[in-house]
Order: sequence, then C-alpha cells, then structure tokens
Amino acid sequence: MGHVLVTGATGGIGTALVGALTAAGHQVTAVGRDVGRLGVRGIEADLADPETLAGAGEWGEVQALVHCAGISPVEAVADAGPETWRRTMAVNVASAAELVRLTLPALRRSRGHVIFVNASAGLTGVPRWSAFVASKAALRELAIPCARRRPPTGSASPPSIPGRPRRICWARSGVPSGVRTIPRRASGRRRWPR
Repeated sequence: MGHVLVTGATGGIGTALVGALTAAGHQVTAVGRDVGRLGVRGIEADLADPETLAGAGEWGEVQALVHCAGISPVEAVADAGPETWRRTMAVNVASAAELVRLTLPALRRSRGHVIFVNASAGLTGVPRWSAFVASKAALRELAIPCARRRPPTGSASPPSIPGRPRRICWARSGVPSGVRTIPRRASGRRRWPR
C-alpha cells in the first residue's frame, strides 16, 4: 500500500481520513499539532507558519498528499483584521502550496495524487465568512496551475477537490477539466439535503 501524507490530521475530516487510510493498509504520515495521539507517524507542524514546513521533518516517498487542514473564522470583512486574513490564508492555502512544492519530487516519481479538501463556500460565498470564503476560492484556484503543470517525464495526478454532491459538475462553474471533483459522499461525509 502507499504512503499518504495528511494535513489537518488532528481534527474532523483529517482524523477520520487517517483512521480509514490506516485501516485500508496505507502508511500514513499525519501533519499537524499534537499528532502523537493518532498512533501513526507524525510530523508536528503549525500550518499557520508555512515557511517552517521545510524543516519540519522528512517527507519520504509520498504517493498522495491530502490537504485537510483548514480554519474557518466567522467574521465579516468589516470585522476581520489583518491577523485573521494572514492566518486563514496561511493555513488554508499557503501551507497547501508549500507542501505541494516540498513533496512534488516524490509525487512525480510515484505518479502520485494531490487532494485538496475544499468547501463549496469557495464557489458561492457565505456572508460573514469573508476570510474563509476567500481562502477556499484561492485553494480552488491553486489547484488549476497544479493540474496544468505537466512535466515531460512523470507527473503527479491533477489535484482533486472534494465538494458537495450537487457540485460534481464544477466544470460549468469555471473549474477546468484537469481538476477532478469528488462527491462529498465519497469522502465519507454525509450528503447535503436536497
């Protein structure tokens, strides 16, 4: 089985994903704070400081990078200060870009996968969640150049963006065909009501 690097492993979707991947026989490296409690190899890192990731540990031969980490401050534009914006963009977007950069050589060798766990707020917007909505839109946009950048020999697969079941046809919303979407139901989450 493959080696999967999972960010945001100490909460929510990330913790569930680590359990499911481990049960399926994959070698998992959890990235986050307090990863020792998960019972898998862990790299302690605060994704609010992406520049520290290069020295955080050895990434090894990675077959998949799953970026689950995210924060969602509930603040309107009028209330969100510079620190809210900086921290939200660092955790939700800049850390994903840095981890892709750091693991790309291994992902290319293994012809691996990059998966960004996103939210439909990145397409539609949600009042009072200004920094979160902007960061999720930016994460979606980050996937586009990752998908279009194809080296002549060997490449990682295009990023996948899990989303709501009704958002499967994101191509109509501007996501290019090189970026795949996964129905939320397939990622282990409940289906949204119709």
